[in-house]
Amino acid sequence: MSVRVIGIGASAGGLQALESFFSEIPLGLGVAFVVVQHLSVDHASSMDSILQRATNLTVSMLAEDTIPQADHVYIKSPEYEVNLNHLLHLTPRKLPQQGLYLPIDEFFFSLAASQQEASVAIVLSGMGTDGSRGLKEVKAHGGLVMVQDPSTAQFDGMPTAALRQNIADVVLPPGQLASRLAMILRHDGVTGQVPLSDDIEQGDLFQALMRRIHAVSRINFGHYRTATIRRRIEKRMLITQHESLQRYIQYALHNDPELQILRQSFLIGVTRFFRDAEAFDRLRDVIIPELFKQLPAEQDLRIWVPSLFYGGGGLRHRDAGRRLPGAAATAPQLQDFRLGRRSPFHRRGHPRAVRCLHSGRRAVRIPI
Repeated sequence: MSVRVIGIGASAGGLQALESFFSEIPLGLGVAFVVVQHLSVDHASSMDSILQRATNLTVSMLAEDTIPQADHVYIKSPEYEVNLNHLLHLTPRKLPQQGLYLPIDEFFFSLAASQQEASVAIVLSGMGTDGSRGLKEVKAHGGLVMVQDPSTAQFDGMPTAALRQNIADVVLPPGQLASRLAMILRHDGVTGQVPLSDDIEQGDLFQALMRRIHAVSRINFGHYRTATIRRRIEKRMLITQHESLQRYIQYALHNDPELQILRQSFLIGVTRFFRDAEAFDRLRDVIIPELFKQLPAEQDLRIWVPSLFYGGGGLRHRDAGRRLPGAAATAPQLQDFRLGRRSPFHRRGHPRAVRCLHSGRRAVRIPI
């Protein structure tokens, strides 16, 4: 798949936003768009014909697996789910849905995995929170996140939920989002490239920027790969429409929100556990079954997982044990002791660990 795919999520009030967006998208950008929206399987959608009147791009409803083509808009059909790998892959939508139906999140997850730093995800008008988790995944892969200004949305639930994540690169009305996206793509923007010189880290302004980020965040990025830092700065220069590195750094040094966005872009995001699928498969299929085999009758199996901020990983280890074939028959009690900052043991156990391992001023700086 050589064509970059732009993912768009919209729901209630989304048609007006989509018309405004696509009316400003010119031909020749070399990308394809996939629109994912919330529609009942009983709803006969005419969105393709409505949007076709608003744009010169070719608009079609997805009815089969499709290799995306440039200057095309593909709309998710209500009776299918869509994911992106080497093509737009459709699977029949299963009914009834258990729990929340989040097709935008699911598509954004596949978009991030497929396109990595080249991924672009956009959330427009809609109710609920669908799309916000998928945006985090796109951001974690270094992609571009764009959100409709909630004040311009007919229904601001989805844009507001997306903005709560504090990861949006661009927040504008739909037509302006389209214009900004076109500008970025014309510069080959998501992965590149202003470009900056290879000796960027030697400049006084760059060093001043890194010292400022270190001062406000207590994170020293001096040992990060220069190529990664350069790509993140190039991306922010394009998004903020700065063609000169000097002008961008001056802008960032006097703009705390931009400084925070840039700092956050340097970090490697973690949005999901089980990211290393092979390791967790081995844990489930080999290691935990062996622990059960060695466990004497009537003895508990205790799983201790330290150093997890939210404690979520410990839950995954526990669930891996509970889902084992035959685990219910042997029925040992599983206990997990999570030392994440929000775990049940944190308030009682973590301060003691800090005092044991660290002394004086250093212990004071560790969050409790």
